[in-house]
Formats: sequence, C-alpha cells, structure tokens
Amino acid sequence: MKPPHEMNKQLLLAHGRPLRIPAGEIVFRSDDGNEMFIVLEGVVEIFLEQGERRESRASRS
Repeated sequence: MKPPHEMNKQLLLAHGRPLRIPAGEIVFRSDDGNEMFIVLEGVVEIFLEQGERRESRASRS
C-alpha cells in the first residue's frame, strides 16, 4: 500500500491538471480568476505588491 501523502498526490493528479511553471514566473496575481494551485514539487514565494513596491510575505520549499 502507498503512503498517505503519495495517495493524496495521485488523487490530485487524477482530478487536476498538472502544470510545469519555470522558475521566476508569476503564477497568478490576487485579482486573477478563481483557480486553485497546489505546489507538489519545487519552491513558491508569495509577494505583496503595492504600486512599484514588492514585499516578500512567505516562502515555502
């Protein structure tokens, strides 16, 4: 039997649409649509943009 985290990943892949996004690309902005993104591999950094200023709010690898 597969470990729970591997079963969850398989379930997500079966019902979702996998995307590969190059490093440094913006995945979405706060006013973009109503999609949900789940990071299965890699690093994500969340920024808050205010005018010309961009502030890092969180990072996860």
